[in-house]
Amino acid sequence: GGEQYIQNATPQEKREGVNKPALTWTKRPFGLSSETLRIEVSSIPKMFLGSNLLEVEESDLPAVVEKLSQVLTEMGVAASPEALLAAKVSKVHHSKNILLPAGMTVSSVLGTLRRGLTSARRDVRQTEWENEGEGFRRHARHREVLFYDKLSEMAKARSRLRRSHNPLSCDLPLDEGLNLPAGSVFRSEVRLNTRRAVKSALRQV
Repeated sequence: GGEQYIQNATPQEKREGVNKPALTWTKRPFGLSSETLRIEVSSIPKMFLGSNLLEVEESDLPAVVEKLSQVLTEMGVAASPEALLAAKVSKVHHSKNILLPAGMTVSSVLGTLRRGLTSARRDVRQTEWENEGEGFRRHARHREVLFYDKLSEMAKARSRLRRSHNPLSCDLPLDEGLNLPAGSVFRSEVRLNTRRAVKSALRQV
C-alpha cells in the first residue's frame, strides 16, 4: 500500500526552457519515516545561472540552496535553505565542461580515448547518451563515467525544441551566447547513482 504523488515541469514549461526540479512525495503505511519527498534537480547551473555550460563552485552553495528554496516555494513546497542543507543526498552527477584549444575537437579526443581504452582491454563500450550525444560511458552498479560532445548534445536538444514549435528556441544561440566553435566543449560526468556511492566518494575527499 501507500501513496505517491509526482510533480514535474509541464510539457509547455519544458518547451519554454523552464528549469524545475522533479518532485516525488511518497507516503508509506508503516515505519518511522512514513513520508518522504525526493527532490531531483537536473542541472544546478541551469537553475542557478541559467546555463549548464557555466559552473558553480563551493562558495555558491548558500545562494544555490536559497534559489532552490524559492523554486520549491513556487511549486507549493515549503523547504528552508537550512532544511535543504540537512537533507540526505542519494544521487549526485558531477560534471565538468572542458574548452578545448583551437584545432582540437571532442571527436578527436574521444577517438584517442577509444583507442587507448580498447587496447587496454577494459570493459568500455561506445554508447549513446540519453540526449543522443555520442560519447563514452563506463558504468558499474552504483556509478557511471561519461565523456561526450556537449555542444552536439545541446544542438540535438535544440532541434527537438524547434520540432515542438517553440518560438523561443530559434532565438536562443546554440552555445547560450558564449561564442564557442562546434566540437570545442568536452563534457565529462561522474554519476554517483546511489547513496552508497555518494558516501564512498565523500570518504575519499
